[in-house]
Amino acid sequence: MELLQDKEIKNLPVYGKSGSKIGRVVGFDLDPESQAIVSYYVKPQQVIKGIFEGKLIVSREQVIEINKEKMIVDDSVVQSNEKKVKIASSIS
Repeated sequence: MELLQDKEIKNLPVYGKSGSKIGRVVGFDLDPESQAIVSYYVKPQQVIKGIFEGKLIVSREQVIEINKEKMIVDDSVVQSNEKKVKIASSIS
């Protein structure tokens, strides 16, 4: 398993498992006890911005794959302003 540094995670493109681009990682929350990332903050791409205000919150359970090139998440449900919101998988 390859380790990623914080500078490699920030600005990482985020895609849904359907292939739709959701946005870019702009930050994350770290659990101080386990030192594990518990959620990622994603700035939505322009098409999604009109639907969501602010940042999307993606829990680590929603992450399907992450590497130095991109993050792939389960795009059926993401959180926006701590409310669950369904994202249509057809948004590209």
